[in-house]
Amino acid sequence: MSSTFTLTGKKSILSCNFFPPIELNPTLDYSIGLISLDTYNSIPNIEAKKNNQLKCNGKLISLPTGAYEISTLESELQNLFGGVDKITLKANHSTLKCELKSVYGLDFNVPHSLGSVLGFSKKELPPNTLHISDLPINITTVTTILVECNLVTGAYLNGKEFHTLHTFAIRQPAGFRITQVPSTIIYLPVQSRLIDTLSVKLLDQNGNLLNFRGETITVHLHLKHGL
Repeated sequence: MSSTFTLTGKKSILSCNFFPPIELNPTLDYSIGLISLDTYNSIPNIEAKKNNQLKCNGKLISLPTGAYEISTLESELQNLFGGVDKITLKANHSTLKCELKSVYGLDFNVPHSLGSVLGFSKKELPPNTLHISDLPINITTVTTILVECNLVTGAYLNGKEFHTLHTFAIRQPAGFRITQVPSTIIYLPVQSRLIDTLSVKLLDQNGNLLNFRGETITVHLHLKHGL
């Protein structure tokens, strides 16, 4: 038996049900692998209720959810503050820390602080002073995509058993198409002999569900007998 499955949708959990269920031969071994994955890199690194807030002169400011580079983050803050001369935001490529200067006093001691992205602890920054972040910039929050499938076994994440079928690093900038076609398909054992549901989840390197913000995701899988 050899079958292909295509799942498509706009969320990071794709699933379908089979009625009647697909029955696999109990005397044979089966495995499944990823043929391809196609979507766009719309994964945000600034999100509401996570890391998008700071105070400027006592006023709480919230940035729109989006995928930002340091330069675009600087432009967004300059627009919010009223001009390019109001705030500068630079990455020091030697230390990997953020260099920030603002004509206004800033406060990162707020819930969902933007400081966690820029490397600043929860504290207040006085105006007209060049500030260096405590920690390296953490603007790249997602580096790897894990494709999880409910049918597979034999995969582990940090020592814990997961249903990870395939992993790959994100190399495309924000807004560009992600097309993952493995040069060699890795097949993992199928744990069930009766398939009534097929589910795929897209997770980050820490096992958290990804947010593609409504972009279409298409996944192709191949089921075969043998390992």
